[in-house]
Amino acid sequence: MHSRAITKGWGGTMTTFKGNQIGRRIALGSVVGLGVAMAFVIIDPDALDALAHLLGWNHHGKLTTTTDSAIPPGAPIGGQFTLTNQFNRTMTPASFHGRWMLVYFGYTRCPDECPLTLEKMAIMMNSLGKLAKHVAPVFITVDPTHDTPAVLRTYLPKFSDTIIGLTGKVPEIAK
Repeated sequence: MHSRAITKGWGGTMTTFKGNQIGRRIALGSVVGLGVAMAFVIIDPDALDALAHLLGWNHHGKLTTTTDSAIPPGAPIGGQFTLTNQFNRTMTPASFHGRWMLVYFGYTRCPDECPLTLEKMAIMMNSLGKLAKHVAPVFITVDPTHDTPAVLRTYLPKFSDTIIGLTGKVPEIAK
């Protein structure tokens, strides 16, 4: 069996999960999540447009030069951020210290893949039982203009009270 790595905390050190019960369950969720993310991109062009804009890419896969939210090629993903949760509390990487982060990027007006993925996230968290306290399920919006803390506070409990919704300014989310 190959050992794989996932990040503990946002931008934290890579930790192998071979032999780690939480890691194996999260890895399974990641594989499922990757398939969903691919379907999300193919099925929902609006979501692709929102994510492309957030990342600073145009429709030809080129980095745009007119946006201040562009992530340059080869830039590390993760790192320091300051976002606001659904309860108007400021969240930073330190807010998740010592917990695995299960992160999903989506938006509340997404008609199909986002709700399905959040439902899977909730099911996975329930399946962890007592181990769930070591995992932070996080929904980061790609539509911060619409997805305010109040919108996230209404939307996320439809799936689980444990999902942490994060929003903020586009450059901060792009980090």
